[in-house]
Amino acid sequence: MINLYKKRAAFIILLSIFLVGIFLRFYQLSTVPNGLHIDEAIGGVNGYFLLQTGRDSNNSKFPLQTEVFGDYNPTGYSYLTILPIKLFGLNEFSTRFPGALLGSLTILASFLLTLSIFKSKKIALLSAFLIAISPWHIVFSRSSEETLVSLFFVILGFALVFLSLENKKIKFLIPGVLSLAISFFMYFTPRVFVPLM
Repeated sequence: MINLYKKRAAFIILLSIFLVGIFLRFYQLSTVPNGLHIDEAIGGVNGYFLLQTGRDSNNSKFPLQTEVFGDYNPTGYSYLTILPIKLFGLNEFSTRFPGALLGSLTILASFLLTLSIFKSKKIALLSAFLIAISPWHIVFSRSSEETLVSLFFVILGFALVFLSLENKKIKFLIPGVLSLAISFFMYFTPRVFVPLM
């Protein structure tokens, strides 16, 4: 009975932390921060073009990276904007939606990763809470940062790989490796450190 009470308490605390994180990332998402920066605008426009034509702003068909002003960026974030743009139109909210959503889900992924490493719900809850209220994480979640989206896939991927190794079950390994592979298409940095780890 006490064990069930502790599980319910941990779940309620984690759910509360998650809801606070969602609020901090979605409240007035269209207007804060004010205006889109160039990378956000490019991600949204490419998402719109991919939705309409299957091509990016350079007329490349279903690209894995796109060139803008001499800079090559992965197009993973642009693909994530397709559904929000379809639902809400091409605007600040739909462009920022994937970042805010995956930023919120990073709270749960960090809980899972910390729990798999430390085997302590208290430490895992503290980790989730710190991510939920981290000013750095909130700002990046609200401004369509590719780094933050790739971070979600990296954290989730390693959490699932660790669970697979711990439980000796392949059902966690396959989605974990898939999540790590997806991170390669969100930002360049995971291409270096994920294989090393």
